[in-house]
Amino acid sequence: MKRAADDSRPAKKTPLPLSELRRRLRADAIRRFGTKLVDGLLAPCRRAAAAIRAAWPTQADTGPGGVDAPVDVAATVYIHSEHFRRRHLLAEARRHLARELRGRRAARPG
Repeated sequence: MKRAADDSRPAKKTPLPLSELRRRLRADAIRRFGTKLVDGLLAPCRRAAAAIRAAWPTQADTGPGGVDAPVDVAATVYIHSEHFRRRHLLAEARRHLARELRGRRAARPG
């Protein structure tokens, strides 16, 4: 038996892949602000990423992803969440490890 509230709610939107959402977001930004501004934002971001990577010691190895893993995890969480906490970083770190270790066998203890 359905509730009356269910009948009055609009249907849910079909979820879209992230690549499609990014494409739409970029097209909307270009339409609103222009290609020059949108493309111009990429250069400072790349310079900032290079500066962050340069600040990390090169001899440190943090696993399969190398030195870039912590930076990638923090950058992903920062980009996708305006406010984030430790649990968000941990969840993204788990996803990052799952992607990096996909298809590899687990090491046997001992």
